[in-house]
Amino acid sequence: MVPMRAIPFRVLCLLGMNDGDFPRVQRPLSFDLMAREPRIGDRNRRDDDRYLFLEALLSAREHLHISWIGRDQRDMSLLPPSVVVSELRDYIDRSSVAAGAGNSSVSDTPSVSDTLPVSALLTVEYPLQPFSASCFTGTVYRSHAAHWLPPRDPRVDSPAFVRQALSDPGDDSGPGGAWESVDINLLARFWSHPVRFFLQERLGLRLWVGEEALAENEPFAPDALERYQLARQSVDCLLSGREPGECSRRLRARGLLPHGGFGESLMAELYDRTSFLVRNLSMLGQERREPVSVDLDVAGIRLVGTLDGLHAKGLVTWRPTRWKGGDLIRLWVLHLVLNLAAPEGTGHRSFHLATDSVLSLQPVETAREQLAELLHWYQCGLREPLHFFPGTSLAWARARRTGRGAEQREAEKVWYDSFKTPGEQQDLAYRIALRGRDPLDQGFRELTRIWDPVLDVLEEDDAAA
Repeated sequence: MVPMRAIPFRVLCLLGMNDGDFPRVQRPLSFDLMAREPRIGDRNRRDDDRYLFLEALLSAREHLHISWIGRDQRDMSLLPPSVVVSELRDYIDRSSVAAGAGNSSVSDTPSVSDTLPVSALLTVEYPLQPFSASCFTGTVYRSHAAHWLPPRDPRVDSPAFVRQALSDPGDDSGPGGAWESVDINLLARFWSHPVRFFLQERLGLRLWVGEEALAENEPFAPDALERYQLARQSVDCLLSGREPGECSRRLRARGLLPHGGFGESLMAELYDRTSFLVRNLSMLGQERREPVSVDLDVAGIRLVGTLDGLHAKGLVTWRPTRWKGGDLIRLWVLHLVLNLAAPEGTGHRSFHLATDSVLSLQPVETAREQLAELLHWYQCGLREPLHFFPGTSLAWARARRTGRGAEQREAEKVWYDSFKTPGEQQDLAYRIALRGRDPLDQGFRELTRIWDPVLDVLEEDDAAA
């Protein structure tokens, strides 16, 4: 767009005609004497642009397209176009009448052309984002960018992974099998992730993610899994009575730590993060008890196995990370067994120690009834994927206890991805087993009731055990 180049075109498009961008603002240099003392006849950039816009109007023979950003991308507030565009729209409204206008006497209901100015009828407001659903509904905003196409609803467009419930485990694994006798640790593992348990134990699937290419650069810091393993080994070493320096030397000798200052900085960070956990483990672990064999009859099902982690106050589990819903529900299963099979001299409380808090469960009088309900749903979860997701279900149950009606919103915060944190839905087991299903359906809401007796006896302490 250069002045004095009024070449006619069939179609002419003017883009970026935003207020403040066109006409251009002239910012003279500090040593420009002509700008400091202007005279008649000096060149004015804004006047040149206004003339240039007039030439563009005269050059368009069939179609003239003018575009500007009409909405603020933060709060969707209206943004005005360039002053020359506003003047053009005002001129069109004063000098033109829409087709059909002035005939409102024929009908009592005024038409759109009677209520809107001509410039508004000529203006098309496109969606702010290219992935807006309105771009793919066949309207005037048609888009052909396939990568912006909204994802299909898996509940409608994808075939269900499990179309019907499977047969009972006892029918295909021999009498008894996994149906009439259940190991307590197997039951606890089931409730920590029912969907993954179904895929692995009933269907024999091994969830595998493709091998990543070898890193081209030397890693100076371990990834999340390696940091977790290092934290667990350092906690085990400290609990055995060794000094932090000796634990660091042992890990370095095994080649598990980065070299030099990177390894020292990592170990200092791990000791700082796990100090709360180690301190509380040392307090609770002063009076350990021997593991106890369990053989219970609950609702016609044998619960067998070994109850480990016993101390004078009760049962203790721990992980060197922040606690999650899976940790709490697993503790709940073992806690119910403890209340039915605790040996003499062992308390009926259960603790889960994490790096950020200590969870404590008080004794339960209805332990057998609660275990019977968990075993019932365990049997259901062996036939088809159970819509129980520990983190999301816990968020729903906690929101329900507040009575504010925010259950759906709080659950979606955990289930769906946020800006920095991946949601629970990203678990590979959920993406496979729940294909073609609505995860947060009525069955999910019903299963959130499992958390009610847990929350009744739960105490959380982020200071000491």
